[in-house]
Amino acid sequence: MARTLALKTATLDHPMGPQEFAYGKTMLDILRFEPSGQGMTLEEMGQRLDAVAPIKSAIEAGSAEVTLTDGQWQTLRDKLTSYRWTFADSVIAEFGAMIQLAPEIGTEMPAPAGEAARPRRVS
Repeated sequence: MARTLALKTATLDHPMGPQEFAYGKTMLDILRFEPSGQGMTLEEMGQRLDAVAPIKSAIEAGSAEVTLTDGQWQTLRDKLTSYRWTFADSVIAEFGAMIQLAPEIGTEMPAPAGEAARPRRVS
């Protein structure tokens, strides 16, 4: 199966003033960079580069979304789980939830509180 993620841009309410938050660029940053001093193995690098490729292609094509295989999505999700943010913002929380809760294509999207689940389109 696969999962589709949004590649939108939102505005952070940063203490130094509003800042653009591009979902795609942030996904790439999460996958490409490891905290200082920790590093990554060549196997981990290969997994990350596999996940980077469709995101980078979708951004370059100007797509509003990217579809990742379950393995690519799992790599992104795992790195997101350990990623450290420098400040709290609802845009970042929504970005994280969008990745962590992304349904498999062909299944229902989780419904916001008080709403019915919506069927997800099948590619």
